[in-house]
Amino acid sequence: IAYRNFQEILQRKDIDAVVIATPNKFHAPFAIEFIKGGKDVFLEKPMAMNAAECAEIIQAAQEQNVPVYVTYYRRSMEKFLKVKDMKKQ
Repeated sequence: IAYRNFQEILQRKDIDAVVIATPNKFHAPFAIEFIKGGKDVFLEKPMAMNAAECAEIIQAAQEQNVPVYVTYYRRSMEKFLKVKDMKKQ
């Protein structure tokens, strides 16, 4: 299914979570709108463009009692695990 805009997703009662993988400058505004719409939010890192935007996202999530997650896909990739092991030595 493709959507022309995020408002269409907000209206769907059968969608309870979203992954925001847009350019970084859109993370905070989209996250806040989805949170206000009661959707669980998974954000690609970085969470937002700055600390103030992160605080806005966190505040909205707390007010709506909606979880927000920041995804870190690379942390389990082989080359990143190798670097982590090298740092331990």
